[in-house]
Amino acid sequence: MAIKDQCSQCKSFNEGVCKFLSSFPIYDQTSCPQYMKKGIILEKDEEQVNHNVTLNEGDTNHSNLINTPQKQRMFQHPFSFKGRIRRLEYGLSYLLVYVLFLPINITPENQVSENMALFYLLLFFPALWFIWAQGAKRCHDRGNSGWYQLIPFYALWMFFGDGEECDNEYGSDPKGRDIFS
Repeated sequence: MAIKDQCSQCKSFNEGVCKFLSSFPIYDQTSCPQYMKKGIILEKDEEQVNHNVTLNEGDTNHSNLINTPQKQRMFQHPFSFKGRIRRLEYGLSYLLVYVLFLPINITPENQVSENMALFYLLLFFPALWFIWAQGAKRCHDRGNSGWYQLIPFYALWMFFGDGEECDNEYGSDPKGRDIFS
């Protein structure tokens, strides 16, 4: 399979432009970067290189096998600003913070005790860090910097817009979609 064939089979290739590279593909290179991540490297003379792995019966080392994409579990590193998350995890994060602060919002102001106010004040900063971290990871899933969450109404895109279908500079696709199938 030539690199031209790789591009034509890729879901990120549309009307001659590679969504991953944001440009027209260079057909004189050995392989697409996304294919190289999967361990598929083509020779420049467009002959197919067979990289089949044969395992002996006693061989238990499977580290050289190509990994298939897998879905990412939710809330693995909730306070980290690195990686990508899906819309569902982002929505659940907002719902969790809303439910956490609901009692203080519905309690009349003159009935809030000092202990309750102190408790919610101590919860406020970790909750703020949590929601910013989850927002940054959701921006990363859309292929943008975490600072994009500060743009007014961008949260609507974060809630309703689908993430990029392939690996991007922020990590692998949390849905585990394979753009090459």
